[in-house]
Amino acid sequence: MNTNEIKIIGVGIAGHQVVEKISLEAIKNTDCIVCDIDAKDLEKSSVQNKILLGAGIIKCLSLESQIEIGVNFVKNSEVDVATNLAIDGFDQLNSLFEEESKMTILIANLGGTTEAGVIPVIAQIAKKSGMFVVAIVNTLFDFESENAKNIAYNALMKLRADCDLVFVIKHSKIGKLYGNLSFKSLTRKTHEIVIRLAEVVMSMGSENIDSLDLKLFFKNNGDDKSFIIGIGDGDGVNRAKDAIELALKNTLTERDTFEEVSNVLLQINYGSSEMTNDEKQEIENAILNPMKKKCAITMSVSEDISLDNAISVMLIAY
Repeated sequence: MNTNEIKIIGVGIAGHQVVEKISLEAIKNTDCIVCDIDAKDLEKSSVQNKILLGAGIIKCLSLESQIEIGVNFVKNSEVDVATNLAIDGFDQLNSLFEEESKMTILIANLGGTTEAGVIPVIAQIAKKSGMFVVAIVNTLFDFESENAKNIAYNALMKLRADCDLVFVIKHSKIGKLYGNLSFKSLTRKTHEIVIRLAEVVMSMGSENIDSLDLKLFFKNNGDDKSFIIGIGDGDGVNRAKDAIELALKNTLTERDTFEEVSNVLLQINYGSSEMTNDEKQEIENAILNPMKKKCAITMSVSEDISLDNAISVMLIAY
């Protein structure tokens, strides 16, 4: 294991997949780690740093047994097993956070029982080790069972208690944003959004002016309000206006009302054509117009050659 300042930890299959994509970018000063209680799932990942909890011990019940005792009981029991395995693996997890480590970013889909059991334990260990702890998680689809939603909710409440920042992305909102995508395409889009959020957070560890602005932006959320996250792309002559209007309209979180917002972070990517000052003003005006009170705007701009002539805006607000 390297001793870089930023640790990105993916829990469960969805977390593995996101961290695997981040690891391919070889981002400076970052260690990528995947964690699971299932050895087979870990083997599938190309991420070099792996943590297997409980030596791959998974308690599986036969279908007949599950029917007999009830699926809700089984799922709740699986969460308890995952939690206990994470606690038993304290030494493994604690060893991740050496003196050089400053920030931990946890990535998971809270729909799984492994994730719901393990990720709150890692957050607690990281926080007690003095890390700045960030969680980026996806919620369940609307059609899933109430028991599964309760499991995810309980895990989220634990995360909020031990993390400095928690970003919650609603799966069903992504589907509405991008239309009738295939399941694989929807998963890919979700991963892209999570990675972009992670990159915004990772940039707080750099030594440029944007880093200070980002730190102040998140520090000002003293009331721990939930974040509004929106995303939009624009191309052509009205690309900036189209992108910000889509970001304001297409929120990815439960909270989607901007009227009471007082702080907005804009992460803007442009392609081959750099963003102009007029476009910057268009974006600011589009944000300030619907606000009922004065709003502070923090802006970070980056180049992304994959966009060609387009602009992509990620908006984070509270």
